[in-house]
Amino acid sequence: MNINKALLIRLAGEGAYQRGVKVYKNGAVLSISEKTGHIFAKVKGTEIYQVKLQITDKILDGRCDCLASDNVAFCKHCVATTLAYQDQQTEPSEPKNAGTFDRIQAYINQLPDQEIKHALFQLINNDDVLTKKWQLKAEHASGTIDIKQLKKQITKALPYRSIWEYAKVRNYFSNAETMLEPIFDIFSALDAEEVFSLTQYMSHRLNKLLERLDDSGGYRLSLEYQINNNLATSFKKLSWSADKKSQFLLQALMNDDRMVYPVIPEDFLDDSTSEVNELFYQNIQDKWDALPNLHSGASYDEQRPYNFLLYILLHQDKAEKNIPLEIALKTKMAIEVRDFIELAELNLAQKLTATNIKQADLWLEKALGHQDKLQHTIEIKRLKISLLEAKQQPQQAAEILWQIFAKTEQFSDYQKLQSLAKKSNVDKATCYQQAENILIKNIADQQHSKWHVAGYNLVDFYLHNNQIEKAAAYAKSNTLDINQLQLIAKKTLRLNTTLAFEFYQRIAMYYPKQSNNMAYQQTIDALVELKQDLPSDTRWHEKFKNLVDEIKKAYKPKRNLMKLLQQHFD
Repeated sequence: MNINKALLIRLAGEGAYQRGVKVYKNGAVLSISEKTGHIFAKVKGTEIYQVKLQITDKILDGRCDCLASDNVAFCKHCVATTLAYQDQQTEPSEPKNAGTFDRIQAYINQLPDQEIKHALFQLINNDDVLTKKWQLKAEHASGTIDIKQLKKQITKALPYRSIWEYAKVRNYFSNAETMLEPIFDIFSALDAEEVFSLTQYMSHRLNKLLERLDDSGGYRLSLEYQINNNLATSFKKLSWSADKKSQFLLQALMNDDRMVYPVIPEDFLDDSTSEVNELFYQNIQDKWDALPNLHSGASYDEQRPYNFLLYILLHQDKAEKNIPLEIALKTKMAIEVRDFIELAELNLAQKLTATNIKQADLWLEKALGHQDKLQHTIEIKRLKISLLEAKQQPQQAAEILWQIFAKTEQFSDYQKLQSLAKKSNVDKATCYQQAENILIKNIADQQHSKWHVAGYNLVDFYLHNNQIEKAAAYAKSNTLDINQLQLIAKKTLRLNTTLAFEFYQRIAMYYPKQSNNMAYQQTIDALVELKQDLPSDTRWHEKFKNLVDEIKKAYKPKRNLMKLLQQHFD
């Protein structure tokens, strides 16, 4: 089995994978042994954990007795063991093993044919997968392969079940791959029509199955790839007429009931299917031309064929770079305010001409007249600004942007305001003062984002403008975002040591409240940062020592924090 980073992340998750790499690099995998097709390991953590892996050509599975795994999940200890096992496998073989297979081959070559056949039969007889493979080979050789029987085997391999536990889903698809392997192996001996029929059936069952189980872990992906690859490959080999192939793809495109299927038309068409390509795209265009303009209030089912056809037409021969074509296509199905906004934006994205500006204006008027315009107020205003800029009316554009800034408080809007102010002959100081006044007023009116503490955007504004003294003055009397406070503290340290020390004291007393090792480390980092830049005189040395003692007293029960403080400052 190809074990790589992507597979390990899929099994363990990004966080557990990264932690597992650290466990492996720290040499915490104490021992590895292999028994009865499984790998057993002892991994050192807060205690010694027992890990069990199963690695075959098709399966990588793992169990651990740590709490994170709970004998179900693939944890960091499983990741570390897998990496250690890979290293063990890539070590040079012992000299005594050199030439093992050469000796075996030489021995087999001198055996009588009957003895070799008997040994092969015994191997097949003891392995269900090999039995199925050779059964199909025998049936093909005798001309008795039954496609209906193969479909029954597919049904047996992909039974409809409701499964929601990750471990059971993983085992389900592992078993399915094992059972379907002999059928995939026989494909090379079947004609394209038979392969296409069988893979279509597999695809149908897989899609129905995915309605009944939770495969958010992606355990089906290997099987899905095999099905889709064989489906698209056999399609190209079919002896159907170009018109029949084109019609099949058109019908398949309109079927949105499938969760997994090869991409239409990319996976089915290439340079070898030129006649089909031409007919398919012509059929798409004819079907599009036959559709009327979409009516207001159209349901999802009514919009569906438009969306499918639009996707194909936009991606044909890089048509998405042809803005006039995109405008013409999207005009046919523009019924919502979002559509009108997009068409106005597309007109303004071209080389600006009087015609394009006029068209953008017309689409903007449609957006303003739509009943849902209030949901898109900011977007419409930004579009109006772009139109006014295209008409070289920066002062009017700035008036609208000030309204937006008062709502968003985004620094990027302020930068845009500075640009418009310059074009309107308004000096930077006036622009700065107006923005500051708006931000201060919003704080007083309690108009601030629910995602940030009050004053966050004002402090951000000061920091972007390098107004450290103003940011520090605000921070002294107000609660601040902890990251902003730390940035202000660092920038203030050499300007006003006393005030900066006060900020660092707030930071160092804040982090331990979160009661986790990451927060404790952030406390240490802040203290180290403070200590490095403090003046070297005795007074500041004593104040720093008192601060550390204050933290120890306040958070004495937090043993991990106490260890870190002792390690760094005692």
